[in-house]
Amino acid sequence: MNDRLTLNLGVRYDHNTARIPTLDERDQEGNPTGQTIPGRDLYTWNALAPRLGFNLKLTKDGKTALRAHYGRYYRGVVTAEYSSRIGVSPHVTSSGSYDLATGQFVDPVVTEFSQNQSVDPNYKNPYTDQFAVSLERELFHNFGLSLHYINKRARRSSAWADTTGAYEDVTIFDDTGADATGKPVVVKRLLSDPAESQYVLSNRDYMKTDTHAFTAQVTKRMANHWQLVAAYTYLNSEGVLPSTRGGLTAAQRATSRFSDFGQNPNDLVNDGGKLLGDRPHTFKAQFMGELPWGLVVGANYLFQSGRPWARRSRISDPDLGFPNAPEINIEVRDGSRRVDNQSVLDMRLEKRFNLGKQAKFTVFADALNLFNTGTAQSVLSRIVDSEETFAVPSEFLLPRRLMLGAKFTF
Repeated sequence: MNDRLTLNLGVRYDHNTARIPTLDERDQEGNPTGQTIPGRDLYTWNALAPRLGFNLKLTKDGKTALRAHYGRYYRGVVTAEYSSRIGVSPHVTSSGSYDLATGQFVDPVVTEFSQNQSVDPNYKNPYTDQFAVSLERELFHNFGLSLHYINKRARRSSAWADTTGAYEDVTIFDDTGADATGKPVVVKRLLSDPAESQYVLSNRDYMKTDTHAFTAQVTKRMANHWQLVAAYTYLNSEGVLPSTRGGLTAAQRATSRFSDFGQNPNDLVNDGGKLLGDRPHTFKAQFMGELPWGLVVGANYLFQSGRPWARRSRISDPDLGFPNAPEINIEVRDGSRRVDNQSVLDMRLEKRFNLGKQAKFTVFADALNLFNTGTAQSVLSRIVDSEETFAVPSEFLLPRRLMLGAKFTF
């Protein structure tokens, strides 16, 4: 627009079609039956996404700048949401007790088959609205401060739902195992035959997330033989994702990829609260310095809050009418329970030898986790009646170690 304001204006158009091609039908043993399964289109997405942004120099010398961006981001088709669920070949999943003596299941009950799972043809593509604003200032020569705020608002995410099953509310109490509160919890009892349930993947209003993040960063450019970048981030992320049931080391996923989340409505009990990856406080610092005799030293420090978790319970009494006892969050993952914070320092010492105009030989030593932090990243069990393993720390960080290396470049 002028020598101080730049606008970035854009729009993106996407067209996606999810389809299954015509395939040979196979039996339960994987052998061709001689029949074919006709291909079909599942849904089509057309999306128009705006992008708006600007860079503004607040001072004539250009040492202070304000930047902002808004964009809507639509998700593409994820075939793994339906490829392992609706089944292009007939399949049946049953559940029941197994007799080790006879090698047979005792009165197995059909819990899932390819014909009782489908995708809503009106399934719309989930989206995220993202807003970011930053203020940057050069405080003095080669040293700057930047402040950043990011808001992400994800909506119209997907989950499965039982569209034909009959349910009733049942009140249970949090009265079992460690830290029981005695509070009432409403769960769902299945009244109809599990084999008659029809599961549909579609958008669900309750599948949404809100993320707020603020970062303050100082940057010292490489000058006078050293450089430094240090940043603190505050994060608050809440909502419901298909990965809500996952353990503390599970990936936080926004899609229903290889997931049956929602097919049992008890998945939604105490389903909100903090997301798996919510870490309120993170501090990072990276330093590099050039020493005499061609030596280079580097350091990387990381502090971050532990991941949140919630107590879970397997409801076998009262009988809720499912072939397998449902497992629920008996409390909301509100952030009051977290694994330990991490504090990790890594360092490197490096020496480079010039062997000619272009050839170089470098040797280096990496000292990792110098504090020998034994932070647990998970717990053995979140199930309240697992007396010996409930809340027991597990998945520890690797201990202090030294790694030596060399490289030749030319």
